[in-house]
Formats: sequence, C-alpha cells, structure tokens
Amino acid sequence: MIYAFDRATALAAIENRQIQSNVQSPSGALRRASAIMPDGAIMTHEDLELIREIVLHGGAKYTAGNIDRSKYQRLVDLGWLSPLVMNKTDIAYETTKAGEVAAS
Repeated sequence: MIYAFDRATALAAIENRQIQSNVQSPSGALRRASAIMPDGAIMTHEDLELIREIVLHGGAKYTAGNIDRSKYQRLVDLGWLSPLVMNKTDIAYETTKAGEVAAS
C-alpha cells in the first residue's frame, strides 16, 4: 500500500508499481497496486485503466440496464466521474477535470 500526500504523487506511484500490480502474495492471493489519496479514497491501477479508457473514447460512458456499476461508482467516489441518472435503469457518466488529469 502506498500512502500519498497528493493525487500527482499517488498517480506516479501507481504508474511505477504497474509491474508489481499482480504479484502473488505468500498466502496465494493476488495483490493489486493501490494508493491512498489524501481524502482517504483508495485508487487502484484498474481505476486508472478505466478512466483512461473513458477519456480516450470521448470522456463519457453510458450504461443501460441492470448491470454492475461498482467500477464506475469507484471513479465517482474518487471524483473522476460525475453521474447523471437518465431513468430507472440508465446512468450516463462524464469525466470531471480531476478525471481528465488522472487519465493524462
């Protein structure tokens, strides 16, 4: 686990640990590279991959139907996406300035 004082440090730390992101621990479980943000949120390499993919495809993601949105909710919690509820089953997400910075 990396303790970071700012988002830039956390992003750099995650990038530097990409090679170690899927290391087998002695107990047999996979460890994931992660960083604790100043506000207490935990950012993972998977979060960075997802925000980069969303930014690459125009900065928005539309989800429809009864699907698992937990990976998008993590980005909302980090302040990287903002949700817009379209109806009971559809949610559109747009990147925030912080999300664009994280993706760069």
